[in-house]
Amino acid sequence: MKKILLLIAISFIQISFANSQYVTLIPTGSSWKYLANGINQVTTWRSVTFDDTSWSSGNAELGYGDGGESTVVSYGPNSSSKYITTYFRKSFTVTNALSYSSLLLSLLRDDGAVVYLNGTEVIRSNMPVGFISYSKRALTNITGQGELKYNNFNLPVSLLQNGINIIAVEIHQFSKTSPDISFNLSLSALPLPLCGTPNSLLSSSVTQTSASLSWSSVAVAISYKLKYRPVGTSVWTITNLASTSKVVTGLLPGTSYEFAVLATCNAGQGTYSAKSQFYTLINGADTLIHTNSSWKYLEDGSNQGTSWYSSTYNDNLWLTGNAELGYGDGNEATVVNFGPDTLSKYPTTYFRKSFNVTNPAGYAALRLGVVRDDGIVVYLNGAEVYRNNMPAGTIAYNTLASSAITTVDESNWYYTLLNPSLLNTGTNILAVEIHQHTVNSPDISFNARLWGVGVIPFATVSRGAYLQKVTPSSITVRWRTDLPCNSKVQYGTSLSYSDSTSDTSLVTEHELDLTGLSAATQYFYSIGTTDSTLQGDLKNNFYTSPPPGTITPVRIWATGDFGNGSSLQTSVKNAFVNYTGTTPVNLWLWLGDNAYTTGTDAEYQAYVFSKYPDQLKSIPLYPSPGNHDYANLGYHNATTLTTNFPYFSNFTTPTSGEAGGVASNTEKYYSYDYANIHFISLDSYGSLNTSTSPMYNWLNSDLQANTKRWTVVYFHHPPYTMGTHNSDTEVELIAMRNNIIPLLESYHVDLVLNGHSHVNERSFLIKGHYGLANTFNSSMKISKDTTDFTKSTPFDGTIYAVCGTSGQSPGSVQAGYPMPCMYFQNNTNNCSLVIDVNGDNLSCKYLTSTGTIVDQFSITKTGARMITPEKIKTVQVNNNVIENSVMIDLYLEKESYVVIEYLSASGQIIQTHSDHTGNFPSGFHRIDLKNPSVASGLYILKIAVGQQAFYNKIIIAE
Repeated sequence: MKKILLLIAISFIQISFANSQYVTLIPTGSSWKYLANGINQVTTWRSVTFDDTSWSSGNAELGYGDGGESTVVSYGPNSSSKYITTYFRKSFTVTNALSYSSLLLSLLRDDGAVVYLNGTEVIRSNMPVGFISYSKRALTNITGQGELKYNNFNLPVSLLQNGINIIAVEIHQFSKTSPDISFNLSLSALPLPLCGTPNSLLSSSVTQTSASLSWSSVAVAISYKLKYRPVGTSVWTITNLASTSKVVTGLLPGTSYEFAVLATCNAGQGTYSAKSQFYTLINGADTLIHTNSSWKYLEDGSNQGTSWYSSTYNDNLWLTGNAELGYGDGNEATVVNFGPDTLSKYPTTYFRKSFNVTNPAGYAALRLGVVRDDGIVVYLNGAEVYRNNMPAGTIAYNTLASSAITTVDESNWYYTLLNPSLLNTGTNILAVEIHQHTVNSPDISFNARLWGVGVIPFATVSRGAYLQKVTPSSITVRWRTDLPCNSKVQYGTSLSYSDSTSDTSLVTEHELDLTGLSAATQYFYSIGTTDSTLQGDLKNNFYTSPPPGTITPVRIWATGDFGNGSSLQTSVKNAFVNYTGTTPVNLWLWLGDNAYTTGTDAEYQAYVFSKYPDQLKSIPLYPSPGNHDYANLGYHNATTLTTNFPYFSNFTTPTSGEAGGVASNTEKYYSYDYANIHFISLDSYGSLNTSTSPMYNWLNSDLQANTKRWTVVYFHHPPYTMGTHNSDTEVELIAMRNNIIPLLESYHVDLVLNGHSHVNERSFLIKGHYGLANTFNSSMKISKDTTDFTKSTPFDGTIYAVCGTSGQSPGSVQAGYPMPCMYFQNNTNNCSLVIDVNGDNLSCKYLTSTGTIVDQFSITKTGARMITPEKIKTVQVNNNVIENSVMIDLYLEKESYVVIEYLSASGQIIQTHSDHTGNFPSGFHRIDLKNPSVASGLYILKIAVGQQAFYNKIIIAE
């Protein structure tokens, strides 16, 4: 009884201590799986994947001989020869392993113990050094107070993994006649101290020269740092304060400002929030509708047709509430109703606001700002004046918004200028309808403000400039302004800008093509309106492409999974800037998942365009889409197969063959040439990829037409990876490997670049690996080299490079990591790829965020290029003599008639496999054959595909 009471007291101390600092992952007294049958379990029992469903279960303390056990385990049939070793396993779940700084394990053991965390030994207590076998005995006999003692150990937190973790323990006796064993254990984790990021940034009481700025508090913050500046300028005004609000003064009238806030905690500073914008009033401006005003609203699910937005409509029966109005976010001043069914919410909610104007003729313009989630249509005195995130054409009650609005975009303000001629003297009505993207969308948001201004405000650049579609004689320049205005680009070989092009259309999305340029020439440019320059200095420059086929140095930067706004993303960028120095960067390839988490326009703005202002001004970019750019809505689903995503409106890619290659007529996939390199960007998530699909047919035509020395292909989902994703089990990856890779290899593609898996991996120079990871063998290596490769006619072999860490943190890896086909693998560094091509040499480096190079390789080409592909991409035979079977991996370019026959050494037919005779569709096929019952010896396996026959020697062992 004394031992039982003392153990209870010890357990209480352990739990109390853990609760004061630690998060308990496994409490004392937990239920454990255990095996007490005297069988040697060797080493597999301690792995995460071991199946322990047949083991017994019981609560700790587990053991025998003391009388205080919650679960008594067996010691075997002979009390004079007890089992030396008893096994215990416990699973526990961790949602974010990176959030802990240390682990504390408290262990009660009698006599000796060895503890494993996720298969790695972490504790050895009262056990000898060296290999621990099943029969190994404890060093000493534990008696008396030693049987009651909890021993504390600090474990490496790096062994934790997200998801299921396993603690495995083996308890060893000192002797076969020892009277007892005891086991209990607790595991606790110490969380990292976090300093959160302020959100809900708001501006209010805005005047010509001041504004009240506020934000949400951070739980453990001791102070805040506020920075603000006019949009488009480089100098921030920074102030430190203890409160969550600040009235800033001395502002410029009629100016767009942006501000951000970070919190400082005892553990250090957090990160700056996403920027929020406000606009100071122009001198003489009148606020017609204030932010957070009271609005009339209708939330009953009825179809109001069109009369509701007229000035004469009677809204007396509507409800009244202050903005922000909506539901689902938790920051609403007024929560509106979505109906009785959470899975079928009202698609449209209506809002109306009256305001008075005494002198409409005194305004040069009206400036409207709105917060909308998801889509919005605005009417002023019955006339539609603005729509955002809504389709074109007539808007009905059940019309859904074009896309889902999430994260930072849910509180983003959108501005436009309205014609003041629509105003009435006296009462005016602003009417708004908010539309859901789907009827089960979790939230809506609405707020609005309206000013009348005496002078039309100047537009400012809110995005860009950025460069698209460079050719030897042209380039496309894009940018965004906060207000509609006309467009003008001035350009020349110096800052004197000898030429210009313009467009008088009033837009916020500006796109101008510069044509008639000289090849391989540096140009400088500025962007703005026909009246003013908004941006333009030495950083606004680009190089046109050299003539096709030119031998010249080309530098390429490739980034994958980068746009998340993290400090890691910034470090990767800075490392590349320092590395490349003054060497011009000719192209920038985006490997997908460019903006997290759902590829909204606001995420692109905050995490991509705002993060690379200088690079975007000078490096032509060529993106490919990832699943997050498709809002992660599902591989090949009906919505994903469309282009209704911000990715497609944000970029202008060469879809008509204007930069080289065959016209794809879609921005989902395209190709282009630069010097002696042919580039192909594919869509591995939102485009079908079977041999009859448009993308496959286009790719085949494009590769067939390609005459360039080098071919580089990139898309998001890697055909080979065992990093944070698994190319043996995930359908997107398998489909690209089975359907697309054989086609690429048949045209001797040199380099394939991917992201998606948040690791860094690089293959050998390989060909013909279309099956699971474990089917790779040395015959698939085209070269025995590992870093410096030579390719000669017909230039077989491809390097596959995965770089999914240009912003995202490297993650935990799969059980099959590293893959047999990979020479280099790394899940500790954030990297981007630096690719240099010059004539017959291509080199590629994995450049880390600290400026080191963790892997590099080169390919040198010799001899003339062969363009014609092989008709049969792969016929690979694996003869398993032990199991007397044969496995055939077969890739067909088109539907073909296949016959498989066994022949004697003299060529006589022994057996025809009728089950595998007939028309096979195009694509990859794996065929398992059981060899015929014949005398042991050497035979020939004949595989006839159409008019071609392939012969392989095999051994049959009966």
